[in-house]
Parts: sequence; structure tokens; C-alpha cells
Amino acid sequence: MSLPPTGENTSLVESERSPLDTSPYMSDFHNLDYNAAELSALASSKPYAEPSAKSARNLAAEAAPVSGDGGAEGATKPSATSSSPSRPFHYQKYNRYQLISVDDDLVNQNVVETLLSSTGYEVVTFMSGPEVLKHLEGCEVLPDVILLDCMMPEMDGYEVLRRIRAMFPRNHVPIIMVSAQAEEEHIVRGLDCGADDYVTKPYKRAEFLARIKGQLGFNHLESTD
Repeated sequence: MSLPPTGENTSLVESERSPLDTSPYMSDFHNLDYNAAELSALASSKPYAEPSAKSARNLAAEAAPVSGDGGAEGATKPSATSSSPSRPFHYQKYNRYQLISVDDDLVNQNVVETLLSSTGYEVVTFMSGPEVLKHLEGCEVLPDVILLDCMMPEMDGYEVLRRIRAMFPRNHVPIIMVSAQAEEEHIVRGLDCGADDYVTKPYKRAEFLARIKGQLGFNHLESTD
């Protein structure tokens, strides 16, 4: 979703210092100015692998057509009886974490992609719900975490979340909902729909990375049981 206009310099990543700022990986990012037109993100202190990012445009040639009611044209909600079998997670096969970011706002995507790629995560971006659902339906391995925006024009994040949960009843894919809506009702709605966490924008750098790492840790423990 698009960020509200503002007359002051702002950042999706708050600029307060944290213990992460003492890391040598942060040296290239100190003393940067941020504003709504030139957003960036800072790296965490422990990379998992060499930085890399992929665009969803290279993974999905085209999104499913969308009808006027906000759903994919001709699409039916997946059910447990028609779902695909259990699949491995990306880390299990490639020993590297893959995160999917779903957001219709390109500026938000660039911030998330820069921040997470700098930590060594592989980041794949999708601009709509139908795009990510089409990708998940045919992918061989599941992402280790999905960052899902709540408010998108074609299909909102709550509906995307419900469809992902129904699509993979045998795999629990960690899903963190992200939104500028910080009201309790929106947070509760996301959690009730099956989200594992809910993070508000603008992102607080240290908290954002810690919440992602927490979900990665839970998922790794579950996958080894």
C-alpha cells in the first residue's frame, strides 16, 4: 500500500542507534539521510550468505487475471482435500533462508529488499496476492518466511493469508503481516486469519529483523521434529 504524504523527512526504517550499529557490516550505512523519496535500509550484524535478491517478474511471467470482486478470475479457494503434498522449505534444500515480500508499493518493496538482502537473505518480491499464490502453487520449495502487506488493491492480505493456509495444511509457512495500520482491530484481524506476527510501518530496524529471525528459528525447530 502507498505511504501517506508528509512534509518532513521520514524513513520506513527508524534511525535510532542499536547494538547492531557497532557491527563492521554497518560502516557503509552510517550518516545517511533518509526521506520519503530516497529510502534505504540498514543491515544486521550477522549475514547468513552472500547478498542476493530476485524479482518476482523473473519467477512469474504473468499474474493470474483478476476479476472485479477482488479475486483471481476463475480461481477457487484451495481446500485441504485438494492441496499439494508436503514440500521442503528453501533452507532445508539450499541451506539459505528465502523470504517472500508481498506489497503493491514499490518503495516499500525496495526498502524491505535492501534491508533483508544486506543481511544475506534471499528476497523474492511480488506486487499482488494473485502473483504470489500462482508462484506458491507451482514452486518446488516453500519460502522460509512470507512478509504480507494487509491492504492491496487486487486481493487484500487477509484473503491471501487464508488461501495460503488452506493451500498448505501440511506445512506451516511463517507469515508476518506488515501494515501502516497500527490499530488493535487490524492486528487482531491479521492474527485471527492465521498470521504468525504483525509488524507496523514505519519499520523499526532492530525489531523488524528480530521478529523475522524469531520466525526463522521457530520454523527451523518445527522442520527438524
